[in-house]
Amino acid sequence: MMTHEDIQAVDKQGPEAVIALVEPLCLLIAQHQEQIAQLQAQVQALEDRMATKSRNSSKPPSSEGLVTQTRSLRQPSQRKPGGQPGHPGATLHQVAEPAQRVQHAPTQCAACGTALSEVARMHARAFWVGAPPVVRACKRV
Repeated sequence: MMTHEDIQAVDKQGPEAVIALVEPLCLLIAQHQEQIAQLQAQVQALEDRMATKSRNSSKPPSSEGLVTQTRSLRQPSQRKPGGQPGHPGATLHQVAEPAQRVQHAPTQCAACGTALSEVARMHARAFWVGAPPVVRACKRV
């Protein structure tokens, strides 16, 4: 490292001596700035990789190894799961005579294309809730 007196001695030798001293220093600074930028990019890439977990990427959970999840700070309630006492239910009950009957009789299987005339008939019921008084029953034969 040059001392204050060394720099003054170069200055007394003239402008050419100062230029000869400063030019290599400028090149060295430029090289260091480029190296710093590369190292910052590497650090950022490594930090991004370390932050990647199976919860925020497409990595499978098995790639993380043995990782224990943090426990929830939420306190358990005294209530049981599901509907609470006093809550009105909204169950759809089967009706003896629906307002409308719709029969579905497909000619072939949608999955494999086999003709359904050769297959034994199957009975199934499905219910849809439309406007409140109308309940439909669907029967496939």
